[in-house]
Amino acid sequence: MIAALPMYFRLPEPGRPLSPTSKLARVFDLVLGPRKVRLDRLPMRHLKHKLFRVVVGTVEHDHEGRPLPTENQYSVIRAVLERLA
Repeated sequence: MIAALPMYFRLPEPGRPLSPTSKLARVFDLVLGPRKVRLDRLPMRHLKHKLFRVVVGTVEHDHEGRPLPTENQYSVIRAVLERLA
């Protein structure tokens, strides 16, 4: 099944570099190949209109661990496995 799902990344605090093991850095490695650019200068436009195989999960609890009603549950990308196109 193909679907459009947003993926949000936690960015480092201002003045701090992006961790090479962060989800965002790993997605860039899939898109650009072996790292050729500095982690503080990643071209975000390279992430647009890409197709990935991902693991999708459902958020069933809020940030305090309380169960969410079924109608408030939502899907998130848990992991990016590979780039398809």
